[in-house]
Amino acid sequence: MKEKFDNIFIGMLAAVLLPLLVLSIYAGAVSTGGTLKMLYYKMMEQPDLRLKILTIGIIPNLFLFYIVNNRLQMNEFTRGLVLITVFLGIGVIIWTQLLS
Repeated sequence: MKEKFDNIFIGMLAAVLLPLLVLSIYAGAVSTGGTLKMLYYKMMEQPDLRLKILTIGIIPNLFLFYIVNNRLQMNEFTRGLVLITVFLGIGVIIWTQLLS
C-alpha cells in the first residue's frame, strides 16, 4: 500500500491541498464571511498579517514531512512535498517582503 502512494506527483498534490485545507479552516474560524476570498481581502488590507496567515498554511507540510519521511520512508512523496513547500516558502517571502 505504501508503494502505491510513494509518488512525486502525489506528494506535490498533497503539498498544495493541505495548506489550502488548513487556510480554509482558518478562514472559517476567523473571517466573518468564512471563505478564502474574505481571508485574502483581509490579508490585502493588513499587510502585517500576511506572513502570519501564510505561514499557517505552510506549517502542516512540515508535520506531513515528518510523518512521511521519518516514519513511512516514502522518498518520492517527500521529494514532491519538499519541492512544493520550497516554492510556497519562496512565494511567501516574495509576497510579504518584496511586494509590500
